[in-house]
Parts: sequence; structure tokens; C-alpha cells
Amino acid sequence: MRTLKHAAGWSHVYRSYTFDDNPKHWKDIDWPYGLRDTVIMLEEYLSAVFEWFREAHRQWMDDLGSLENDQLEDLRPLHWGEDAPLVDIVSKVGLSVRRVDHASRV
Repeated sequence: MRTLKHAAGWSHVYRSYTFDDNPKHWKDIDWPYGLRDTVIMLEEYLSAVFEWFREAHRQWMDDLGSLENDQLEDLRPLHWGEDAPLVDIVSKVGLSVRRVDHASRV
């Protein structure tokens, strides 16, 4: 469950930095039950973490769906202060690598 929560958290952070005017970092995102560093081993909590991950995915899809194809090469900020083309964030950093890597350890 920790890995799922971790992957969901980074999905929220990367999306926020990619699309929000005032991006939220790790400590500022809205964690399930308000708990960043704690996992509760209850079915209700697990359900909340899954829903939070689904919410991140929906937000990514909504934000990406609002763009034109020519915007995929636009530089977007990353949480460590550098910029990267949106297509790279989505394919390498934001979605693919982190989600596959973290999900494979669940």
C-alpha cells in the first residue's frame, strides 16, 4: 500500500507542476485522510488511496485532453526546478516510468 500511495502522490505532484498556476509539492498535496507519512491498514483507507490514484489519472487525462497536439512539445516545469517538454514528462517521468516502476513493486 505504501508504494501505491507513493506513486499516486508523485502523480499528483507531477501533474500539478505541469498544469497548475500555483503547483503543489509533496508536502502540499491533499493526501488521503490528510496523512502524508502514515498508512492505515484498513480497507477504507486502501479504498481512499485507490480513489486518490484514480483522481490523479482523471486530472491528467482532463488536462491533456484540453491541449492541442502542437502543445505537447511545450516546456513545462518540474518539481526540482528544471523544465522539460510535456511529452517527455508524460512518457518518461510523470506517468510511464514512475507508475510502471512503482506499480510493479505493489
